[in-house]
Amino acid sequence: MIDEIPVYVLECNLPISIMGGYCKNASKLSEKIIEKFDIVHITSWYYHPAIVFAKSAYKNKIPFIISSYATLHPENRNIKKFLKLIYDTFYTNKLIKKASGMHSVGRLETKAYMEFGVKSKNIFQINPPILRENF
Repeated sequence: MIDEIPVYVLECNLPISIMGGYCKNASKLSEKIIEKFDIVHITSWYYHPAIVFAKSAYKNKIPFIISSYATLHPENRNIKKFLKLIYDTFYTNKLIKKASGMHSVGRLETKAYMEFGVKSKNIFQINPPILRENF
């Protein structure tokens, strides 16, 4: 517990650089605790725990929001392209359309979501408070 908030630790069995931080206990933990939540917020993508919790939320009919923070931009998907292609084929292309909402931090991210087939009504763009033109 930290400040009366339960904290769960997942140990990654493979490095993030290889398979997005594969955690063999993620599925077991998600099934154990997922029903305690009203909503699940997935931050970033291409990480094993994020995908496991998105799948578990969907399976248990719990709304989930994805904030990819540029991980789904085409130029970022070209980094470690082969591994991300595997994730996209088995998870991203299916789960992203099942998300209750997508949090976008700008028009390029909104565009990237739409290229995955996300409907504009499910994209909530909240621009960061720091704008380039202010500098």
